[in-house]
Amino acid sequence: MKALVVFFMAMVAISWCSAIEITPPDGVFLGERKVDFIGRTDRIVVNKIEGAFTGVQFLVNQNSIELENVTVIFGSGVKQKMKAKLAISEGSQSRVLILEGGGEQPIRVIEFSYKTIGQWPSGTAAVLVYGIR
Repeated sequence: MKALVVFFMAMVAISWCSAIEITPPDGVFLGERKVDFIGRTDRIVVNKIEGAFTGVQFLVNQNSIELENVTVIFGSGVKQKMKAKLAISEGSQSRVLILEGGGEQPIRVIEFSYKTIGQWPSGTAAVLVYGIR
């Protein structure tokens, strides 16, 4: 019985921790996309965020993904393509992906390709992107 109570308390703690949204300390929320196991490429259009960023960081909730490639399209139309190859677990964040040019231009679109990791019983993951100044 004691083991069952400990197990239950551990499951509640894990559920509570995975529901907390992690925000990068210097991050500015750029957008969010619900992704599923059917799609492999998605994009986030960044609206009304002025200013330039030195990097971007991905946060994932509800399920885990492997981030494969990221393309950032700046306000001038210039594209920066990056191979990410990052496994991001549910409730975790990626490392900061450094943008070329040291944050000279605003970001307009972020495109990313991904694949699923493990079983997806609920079918979707929430991918949040933050700009790092």
